[in-house]
Amino acid sequence: MKYIYFDCYAGFDVKMALGSLIDMTKDTESAIKIAKAITPDVHLYTEETKRQSMEATEAFFEFGTPEERNASEVIQSLCFDDDIKTKLKLWLKLKSDGKKNRQYNEVEELIYCAACLNIIKHLDVKDVFVSSIYQGSAAITTEKNITVIPSPHTELLCKIAGLHTAPISIEKEILTPGGIMLLYVLGAKHMPPKAHNVIMSGYGAGDENLSVPNITRCILAQEGEDEISLNFESMFSEMNTEFASFAKN
Repeated sequence: MKYIYFDCYAGFDVKMALGSLIDMTKDTESAIKIAKAITPDVHLYTEETKRQSMEATEAFFEFGTPEERNASEVIQSLCFDDDIKTKLKLWLKLKSDGKKNRQYNEVEELIYCAACLNIIKHLDVKDVFVSSIYQGSAAITTEKNITVIPSPHTELLCKIAGLHTAPISIEKEILTPGGIMLLYVLGAKHMPPKAHNVIMSGYGAGDENLSVPNITRCILAQEGEDEISLNFESMFSEMNTEFASFAKN
């Protein structure tokens, strides 16, 4: 049986996930199809970019004139796969931290999530797995308050999703609620470093220029007794501790 493995070098969000899936599958059709089902005035663009010395695909939607719409109503009116609609409802319900965000921004993030779900649907995989996820760690003090990274809401969502996280000295929230909940609705389970019987793989770029490559790798692999192909492409100078420990074995 086939499975997907998200390998999170530095954080995780829905945009990085989409970039990695498109880089792996070249399936822009599934992504734009569901995006246009939500809002017709949208275009999908992809480009090859670098984060540190590692190449990845940046995927982003360009929207027309912002339209304030209720995300829950958008999902309800979606004439699409019922399973995807159910996952989107759960994603939206759990990711919200109670802040009054502008509605169209929430709908935009919803579209990234929906595009990821539609691509994965067409891959017909049995399971989704995820590595430990590196997230920012800091306490930023200003005259008015102290901002803690990761936020309590992010920490709570990680517990709900059962994610294994590890701190990294980056003063940014690089693991987002939307990314956490995407993994949750996919039923992603933690998998420690191992060799994969790789079918194909891809890299998705985040928006940040960090001290480590702001990318996510997605692997489509086949379960079997002869899982010996590792598809190991990280630069040793940029390898996180999880990979380093595996490379020594």
